[in-house]
Amino acid sequence: MKLDRRLNEILSHITGQSFADVGCDHGKLAVKAIECGCVNKVIATDISVPSLDKTIRLADSLDLSQNIICRVGDGLSVVKNGEVDTVVIAGLGGDEIAKILQNAKAEGKEFHRFVLSPNTHAERVRAEAIVQGLGFVRDYLILSDRKFYSIIVLEKEAKKKIPNQKQFEFGMEYAECEDFRVWANNELSRLATLIKNTKNNEQLKIRLQQIKDAYEDNKCE
Repeated sequence: MKLDRRLNEILSHITGQSFADVGCDHGKLAVKAIECGCVNKVIATDISVPSLDKTIRLADSLDLSQNIICRVGDGLSVVKNGEVDTVVIAGLGGDEIAKILQNAKAEGKEFHRFVLSPNTHAERVRAEAIVQGLGFVRDYLILSDRKFYSIIVLEKEAKKKIPNQKQFEFGMEYAECEDFRVWANNELSRLATLIKNTKNNEQLKIRLQQIKDAYEDNKCE
């Protein structure tokens, strides 16, 4: 099973013998994790029956249905407290991921590790992590298939690091992340063009300066 860079990065952060793939969609991550021996059990969940059916069919075709347990449900509502070692949530917006974490906490559920990859608003995931007392193991940006994604790895037992404003906005590792430098350079060019062609551009100028300041912190050349 071939994965793109994003899913390979996520796979590299899964620890323990089992994980929950929340919003599993096609099920490729679950299959790869079983095939490479990273885990021996995956609970694959999705709120969409048609999406979950993709995982069911793929697992059945590879004779992995005993290892990949598929459940229809919203977020972690169908995963028991401590039932898996790692929780993976990827492909959702930061608001949705934060809400899933909130709901799980409200239900009294705890898990050893979270591997999260929000499509948008990663800062809202970081904010929820701080509220829940989760420590940052990794927090960085990657480029995969010409798109940029945040990868945030959290553990309750990890050393608590309170991000400064730039880390909160751009990721704990932005200053050492080569892909952040690429993203920032692209954003600076895009914003400069927008500012040039927009009359009321004060907010754009503020955003450009924020990214420029973070770009200048970055040590990757």
